[in-house]
Amino acid sequence: MRRYDYSIIKDLKISTGTVSLTNIIETSRMKQRERKNEHPDAFIALESIAKVQSVKGSNAIEGIILSQT
Repeated sequence: MRRYDYSIIKDLKISTGTVSLTNIIETSRMKQRERKNEHPDAFIALESIAKVQSVKGSNAIEGIILSQT
């Protein structure tokens, strides 16, 4: 069993810039969720496009050549 010592965290200082950036990220996530709920069809289409592009990119890196179909 592992034991973790988190006592160093109590003295940890987080800069205002880091807190601000975390707030911006969370706000963006909330907006993305709202948009996804408002326009599910658009997100499904974008996800499909992203998957195809990801596979094409991975194949190109590996030197794999496939037909368009």
